[in-house]
This record gives sequence, C-alpha cells and structure tokens, in this order.
Amino acid sequence: MAGRSRLRVLLRDFGCPAEADAATLAAGFRRLAKERHPDLAVPLGKSRQTANAEFAELRKRFEEAKELLEKQKEMEDRGHMRHDHIIASHGGLFYHDPYKWRPPKTRKEKPSAEEPADLITKVKALSLLAAVLSGTLYVFDRTARKRSLLWNG
Repeated sequence: MAGRSRLRVLLRDFGCPAEADAATLAAGFRRLAKERHPDLAVPLGKSRQTANAEFAELRKRFEEAKELLEKQKEMEDRGHMRHDHIIASHGGLFYHDPYKWRPPKTRKEKPSAEEPADLITKVKALSLLAAVLSGTLYVFDRTARKRSLLWNG
C-alpha cells in the first residue's frame, strides 16, 4: 500500500495522472528536466551546487517512480493486484474481505435426460416392470378362474 501511495505522489510531482504508464512518466520527467537542468538554466538566487543537488534529487525521484511502476506492472501481470475485494456497484463504498469469501453452495445437478442410463438403472427398471406385469397377470388369472372365463383343463 505504501508503494502505491508513494507512486501516486511521485506521479503527481511529475504532472502525470495516477494511472500513468512509463512513457507518460518519462515525458513528465523530460519536461521538468528542461526547466530545471543546471546547464540550461540556473534559477536566479541559487548557486550552481544547489541547482545540481535539486536536479540530482529530481533524477532520483524519477528512477524511484520508474521502479515502482515496473513493480506495479509485474504485480498486475501476475494477478496480485486484483480489486475483487471492493464492491464496485456502490462506487467502492463497501469493502469485502476476499479471504472470508466463500463461494455460494450449489445444488447437485440432476442428470439430464440425454445421458444414457447405466446397466444397473436399466436392470432396476426392467425388474420393476416385470413385477408390475406379473402382479397384473396374477390378478387377472385369479379373477378369470373365479368367473370361469378360462378353461380349467
């Protein structure tokens, strides 16, 4: 966090937006270097040594900002800087801790009708059909014998 806030401060010092890239930073540095370079223009009331020290400080801050930008880019490429813990629907007003988040429980899906039934399922279905058919034939046979509809030979 401190690195990102330091980067924002450095980018602002170079006149760059917070989401600037390395090329924008370099352009900002070149603009400031033209204004403050001790060989081009020594500000009035300052000695050459002071101007050299200020320019060295400017160069040091530029190198630091460039390094922080590179680190930020590497982290983004690796996926470390995801912002999924901020709920964006309310302008980021709510914070969600990603380490406490659990995925919602999903119901176990029922097999679809297109899936072929396995052998055990087919055997169960056939045995149920055979039981119903044999029960029906038994009842029909007993009823037919009582009414002597069948030959009792």
